[in-house]
Amino acid sequence: MEFILREAERLIQKHKTRNPFEIADCLNINVLYRPLGRLKGIYIYTRRSRYICINNNLDSPARRLVCAHEIGHDRFHRHLAIMNPQAQELISYDMSSKPEREANVFAAEILLPDDEVIRLINDAEMNFSEPQGNFMYHRN
Repeated sequence: MEFILREAERLIQKHKTRNPFEIADCLNINVLYRPLGRLKGIYIYTRRSRYICINNNLDSPARRLVCAHEIGHDRFHRHLAIMNPQAQELISYDMSSKPEREANVFAAEILLPDDEVIRLINDAEMNFSEPQGNFMYHRN
């Protein structure tokens, strides 16, 4: 997964942003909003054009997450869209698949800088203890 982290960092540095919509624009990926039913988003590569379709019923934070996730598919799985365009929707539903896990790691790396994760952990003020052999957490 190191290659995913390196690519995310490269894009952040090159485009000077963690905003997935700005990154998509810099990469010449068209972002569209469509009614997609239960599907949150999909990456499409057709006729040398790349598209991220996002469900128009999602709120803004979910749209950011979906956009970042689909950029991950563009970076690492474009060959799947080229080889079998009809399978794109099926691939998107299989959350246990390697491409979905990789796109999720990429999205997390784009959207959550390490210092922000550390700050959130510190803000949560969670303590971990081991009462009676079971791990639990509680807030201070």
